[in-house]
Amino acid sequence: MIRTCVAGMLLLLLAGCGGEQFQDLRQFVKESGSDLRGRVDPLPEVKPYEAFTYDAFDLSDPFRQRKNEPSDKAAGSGPAPDTTRRKEALEAYPLESLKMVGTLQDKTKKMFALVKTPDNNIYQVKSGNYLGLLTAAAFATALVAPAVGNAAGEAPQNAITAIDVSSRQGGKVVVKITTREPLGNPPVGFSINNPPRVAFDFPDTVNGLGKSTQEVGNTELRSIRLGQSGDRTRVVLNLTRAIKYDSQLDGNNLVITLTTGSDAAGGGPVAETKFSQGKANVSHALVNVDFRRGKGGEGQVIIDMSDATTGIDLRRQGKSVIIDFIQTDIPSSLQRRLDVVDFATPVESVEATKQGTNARLVISPRGNWEHSAYQTDNRLIIEVKPVVEDPTKIGQASGRGYTGDKLSLNFQNIEVRAVLQVIADFTGLNIITSDTVAGNLTLRLKDVPWDQALDIILQSKGLDLRKNGNVVWIAPRDELATK
Repeated sequence: MIRTCVAGMLLLLLAGCGGEQFQDLRQFVKESGSDLRGRVDPLPEVKPYEAFTYDAFDLSDPFRQRKNEPSDKAAGSGPAPDTTRRKEALEAYPLESLKMVGTLQDKTKKMFALVKTPDNNIYQVKSGNYLGLLTAAAFATALVAPAVGNAAGEAPQNAITAIDVSSRQGGKVVVKITTREPLGNPPVGFSINNPPRVAFDFPDTVNGLGKSTQEVGNTELRSIRLGQSGDRTRVVLNLTRAIKYDSQLDGNNLVITLTTGSDAAGGGPVAETKFSQGKANVSHALVNVDFRRGKGGEGQVIIDMSDATTGIDLRRQGKSVIIDFIQTDIPSSLQRRLDVVDFATPVESVEATKQGTNARLVISPRGNWEHSAYQTDNRLIIEVKPVVEDPTKIGQASGRGYTGDKLSLNFQNIEVRAVLQVIADFTGLNIITSDTVAGNLTLRLKDVPWDQALDIILQSKGLDLRKNGNVVWIAPRDELATK
């Protein structure tokens, strides 16, 4: 009995201790769960089943060979070969065996291509003719030719990629011609007065613009025209009047500056003219300064330079002609004044001086005169001649006159045959050049009649010409003398 009482008291004591120990835990659980509410997501919507009907049994099986059948399209709805056309003679030859050897223009100004066949027959071909049989070998060659050229390391042909025109302060128009690759030498440039144009020839360059004309609409520059002949592209600036220009290379760009202000028109002081752009970081020197009387009574100031890359600035200022040789030394023996009145030319004196790092020549003429300048290799010649009252009269023997349209040329170590081709393009003459005409020429002309330019070229290379109508044959003097 006593044991039972003791055990009951112990149990009550333990129960009381346990309830007080976990009372706070029970209270926390009760409070935390008082705000919880259960949520059951709704059942997803079940879309009704849509049956699919397979109806492609009438279409062609892509895994089975198809048989070509005539189209049901109406005749004439697209391009098609003319099966009734009679074959032309040149369609019997493979395309790769035909060779274009020249062109022919008849009296109606219609142009024909002259095509040579493997059996040495020449055919005249005009627009609309058919020629060539494209063989499998030729087709394969056309496909692999670009890859073969790149594998062989051949340089890609250059191309004109952009032409931009902008106006600058001082009444100047700047034309920037961009090429794919930088040009090795400045392109040959020349100008004519009637009609007023400036042209540049880009050798080994194609027209990459996709057009042959770019309209400008400037008050001085109307349009720019591009013409490609073989691997040469000519860019012609069509002007509204004859104005001065300057050109220089800047990386991939040829920058042409047209001077359109009062200086170009003659209404203000004459601006300095860059006769030739000198080569930087190269020492230059004058070797000799001489004077002589020409056949027509003109005065010729002859300057021999150490090299053909001397920079030359030439201008007419007041009653004098001033020539500055940039970064050029002049020996003390040449720094003098030449009195040339006794030569009976418009020139009275020629004075050579040192101006800082430049050499300067001042030519002082008298009366009514005009001047021109040209450079052949290392020699610069300034001609001062009297202005005749009748410029259409051509004198012979002792008094030869030049009446051709004036042009300006700038060649740097170019083939003589290429220079003659430029003259032919400018004049429209048919120039036949002997196979013995060879060599290169550095030539700079400023506002020189084209017939005088041709005479200068012939004299500098010991050549002569024989003219028959509109055909000019050019060969060495000795060769013409024996014909």
